[in-house]
Amino acid sequence: MPSRKTWLQVLQPAAFLILCFPTAMSKAQPQTGAPAPPATFSLDRDREPVIALDGLWRFHPGDDPDGRLGWARADFDDSRWTLISSEGGWSDQGFRDLSGMAWYRARVFVEDDSPLSLYIPYCYTNYEVYADGQRIGGLGSMPPHALGYESTPMLFDLPHLASKQPHAVLIGIRVWLPAHLIYVSGGLHGGAIMGKTPYIHRRVAMLDRARAWRWAGMTSVAVLGTLIGMASLVLFLLRRREKEYLWFGISMILYSSSGLLDTHVEFHPWSYRWHDLTLQITTALSELAAIAFYYHLLRGTRNWVFWLAVTSPALFVLFFCADFGLLGNLFTFAQLNAIGTLQSIPMSIWILTLLIRRAKEGAPDSRLLLGPVLLQQLANDLDNLFYVFAQAGWIRGPEPDWIDKSLPWPFPISIPEIADTVFILAILGVLIYRFTRMRQHEEKLSNELEAARSVQQVLIPAEIPPIPGFAMESIYFPASQVGGDFFQIIPLPSGGALIAIGDVSGKGMPAAMTVSLLVGTIRTLAHFTEKPGEILAGMNQRMLARSKDGFTTCLVIHAAADGTMTLANAGHIPPYLGGREMSVENGLPLGLAAESDYPESKVQLREGDRVTVLTDGVVEARSKDGDLFGFDRTAAISIGSAEVIARTAREFGQEDDITVLTITRATQPVSMSSEVIVLSPSLG
Repeated sequence: MPSRKTWLQVLQPAAFLILCFPTAMSKAQPQTGAPAPPATFSLDRDREPVIALDGLWRFHPGDDPDGRLGWARADFDDSRWTLISSEGGWSDQGFRDLSGMAWYRARVFVEDDSPLSLYIPYCYTNYEVYADGQRIGGLGSMPPHALGYESTPMLFDLPHLASKQPHAVLIGIRVWLPAHLIYVSGGLHGGAIMGKTPYIHRRVAMLDRARAWRWAGMTSVAVLGTLIGMASLVLFLLRRREKEYLWFGISMILYSSSGLLDTHVEFHPWSYRWHDLTLQITTALSELAAIAFYYHLLRGTRNWVFWLAVTSPALFVLFFCADFGLLGNLFTFAQLNAIGTLQSIPMSIWILTLLIRRAKEGAPDSRLLLGPVLLQQLANDLDNLFYVFAQAGWIRGPEPDWIDKSLPWPFPISIPEIADTVFILAILGVLIYRFTRMRQHEEKLSNELEAARSVQQVLIPAEIPPIPGFAMESIYFPASQVGGDFFQIIPLPSGGALIAIGDVSGKGMPAAMTVSLLVGTIRTLAHFTEKPGEILAGMNQRMLARSKDGFTTCLVIHAAADGTMTLANAGHIPPYLGGREMSVENGLPLGLAAESDYPESKVQLREGDRVTVLTDGVVEARSKDGDLFGFDRTAAISIGSAEVIARTAREFGQEDDITVLTITRATQPVSMSSEVIVLSPSLG
């Protein structure tokens, strides 16, 4: 049994925990008997040291360029100056047609020497800011060498104040409004704010984010247009023959760059002149690219309206640049922008006329684009007209809400921006639809081409059968995947052979089917007659019965075992013997007239004589300089082998199918080439 001392040692820690637990709980939980005082706030003590300078300022037209009058100093007596509000320009406050220089003055009372900053949201146009007579910054330069600047919110840090006692700081703003911007209400707009630097910087950051959100509509449309323009250029890289993808991509990127530039100017100082010059150049180039886009997309016509639409933007840019740099600003911005709006009218007329005409003709692309293009043209023309009227002084005040801020959510977006978005998406849909449609068409053509190639491979003999008394060699170079040339060598039971060579007008599957018809006709007629003239007459009747248009040239030869050749020609190139063109009577090509007559000609071949028959792909081969291979060169090389003749013509410049067949009188029944040489267009 443990001792008493031992029990105390065991119970002492437990007793300590029991005694301390209520105290710990009372600290962890709120006491209901004596609640803590609630948090309190004071609008006077806890407010941010920021003040809005949106009240009345002292205002006076004129200038104090050298400071002798003391308009920037704190001790200057401005009690006789006019009081006007800083929330709107001076035009609506008794100074309607005022341009040139003017001053604003206001006093701000401060309590200590903490760093101060001044934020001026908008002031038209160029200005300088003074604090107690000291210049602290400005926007743009002042006359005599100055360009009017776009109004951009600016933040200025005031110089350090030595006094710790409450005192007044004199804020002076020297403003210059160029005479050609008289339509703008000059001076302060929206009210300035001033306060301790950390708070002002934080407030300005919030205002900048809000301002960026207000411009999100234009920025979003510009970014969307840029992305779709880049996508169109990618489609052009995939389909280089379809220029509409190239021109739309260029037009959309240039058009979107104007919106991105406007957004950039809102946050960074730019002069009016350079801003407008850049916009005019990008807009003109975008319009020219748009004209090229519609011309290729809708197969446009080059009438006088087209040429007026093409020359108008180019001439206006040259005119604007000359007025900007050489002529010395002879025209006001209102006049220049009015001219710029008028110069776009021919382009709008040409595009809308082309769309309507193609839509009536049933073009699906025109029908899909007509509505969005009309909407965009109407919205942008109204916006431009309002801008021109405002610059001319016919309209004063901000744009109507239905133009400027149509939808407030998720961000402010105007009707022209909505119209641009609908137009861009419509164009994207048309291009995708067109791309898909062309791909389907190409797949269909590819399938037809493969079928035609298969048919042609069956119709072109794979090898030349041995013919007693003759040695033969042939070669075939199609100009495309499926050509219109054909030839047949049919051994006869009586000895010798029937030889036919021809050229069908056209290419692809229709030509292959015509060749199939003719080859079948030749082989069928060979069972009933060996006369070349009768075979051609039968082929002509079959062509007239089966084909609605097109024709075929054909030469049929009956080569007897004793070396006698009987020839009948239906508009084909005569054969060559010993380097000279043979005299063969000629008839009309097959498929042109029902009463065609095909007389026969005969020639006796001696041992070693070689007859060369070919298609017009040899004679009509054309060099890069445009020279034809011609009959003289053909006759000169006709004594060579079939492969030499064909390759010579092909290296000169092949434009059509090339087929060459040589027939040599020999004493032994041998063939110089048991296989027909067929080379694809991709081979040299």
